[in-house]
Amino acid sequence: VELASAARRLAGDLRQPPLPERGPIETREAARAFNAMQARIRAGIEERERFLAAVSHDLKTPVTRLRLRSEMLADAELRERYVADLGEMQQLLDGALDYLRGKAVDEPVQVVDIVALLESLVDDYAGLGEVTLHAPDALQCPARPRALRRALTNLIDNALKYGRRAGLTLRARAGRIEIAVDDEGPGLDPADLDRVFEPFHRLE
Repeated sequence: VELASAARRLAGDLRQPPLPERGPIETREAARAFNAMQARIRAGIEERERFLAAVSHDLKTPVTRLRLRSEMLADAELRERYVADLGEMQQLLDGALDYLRGKAVDEPVQVVDIVALLESLVDDYAGLGEVTLHAPDALQCPARPRALRRALTNLIDNALKYGRRAGLTLRARAGRIEIAVDDEGPGLDPADLDRVFEPFHRLE
């Protein structure tokens, strides 16, 4: 019973005190094995945290240097774009590291001006490729703005890379809001459509 209880607690607290190694020999051996397993798991996670701290420091340093250099640009519009891109890069880096550390990062839902968000994305790609927008004058909905922006940025990047252009269309229909990202690429085989939603999976 004590071993089962400790196993359940382990999921929530790897730093709980080790089990007392007492009782019959089978019980002592089970407790000893459980304590050794807990120590190995804790050591592995602590090693991963040290590695992530080092990676975080190594990645943030060049981002900081780039931000300082970009702030010295004479062109105000270009400077603003660089600073915005570096800020977004820092947010993505922080989010990825938090995820790898096992922290639950749940961006709160808020009412978002979808038209303004899409217009800002089109502005971000000025000079980088053909990105157009067809949208109503105003449209708001509950969303996670950072996550939505990241998803759309990925789609636009892919459209420009593989399909030469990105055409954004925003419309409301049947109680839903739909954002389409069209391009002129070759498309995907229908049999592969489910596979592209797997993490880090890329087709030819």
